[in-house]
Amino acid sequence: MTDEQLPAVTPEPGPVRRFLSDLILLLTEPVRFFQERFETYSLSRALVFGIVVNWFASGFEWLTRLVKNESLLDGMMKVKRQLESLPFWNHVPDTLWNQRAEPSSIPAWLAELSSIALSPFQSLLHFTLSGMSLFLGAWLLIRRRNKGEDSIEIPVFVRIAAFSSAPNLIASWLGFLPVGIGGFIGWIYSAALLVLGLKVRFRISGLRAVVLLVLPGMLGVLVVGCLFAGIFGIGLGLLAALFGTR
Repeated sequence: MTDEQLPAVTPEPGPVRRFLSDLILLLTEPVRFFQERFETYSLSRALVFGIVVNWFASGFEWLTRLVKNESLLDGMMKVKRQLESLPFWNHVPDTLWNQRAEPSSIPAWLAELSSIALSPFQSLLHFTLSGMSLFLGAWLLIRRRNKGEDSIEIPVFVRIAAFSSAPNLIASWLGFLPVGIGGFIGWIYSAALLVLGLKVRFRISGLRAVVLLVLPGMLGVLVVGCLFAGIFGIGLGLLAALFGTR
């Protein structure tokens, strides 16, 4: 067989090119990503993917505030000015906003660089807690593992949570929009990726995926409420025992 008859060999894309390709596929065709590319990522690779994406998002967010010459406190003040138009805001104490920070020789934008340094640790904690929360919901709602479904294990849900954080990169680019709009779009986009990831990987309906997403939070609120109710009841019992009539 001559060299002209040899089949052409397509070179494997490099890690950076593969990362960008998967990121674009995840943001534009999430169903296809969770069907074709999800299984190629181990837990460690998925965590690295999510951490890098969120690290870049933190950097873009910082650059946005730098260009706008504002700090996080400036953003809070914008929120405050918007809330002042609401009727109930007149009854909210204004002491928090009236506190003025002591002058510092370090610019606010420079001090906020620490958020970029801490971003990988925050992302790792977020992926872990989200994965555990999703695992709890799946353990309650997904009883049987059918052929082609992923196992109900915490690492699977941590990987889904890591990939679903990709819209944070888009939200950071939308920092020039009125305050809160970019973050809201990113939050909706991330929630949609979570639902699609659960739906594709476990072959469940969209409604069940939504319930699986919100159920752990509802249970958490219920548990905390019961805990406070129990403490309150014990406190009333103690007061009745101490000061009640015999």
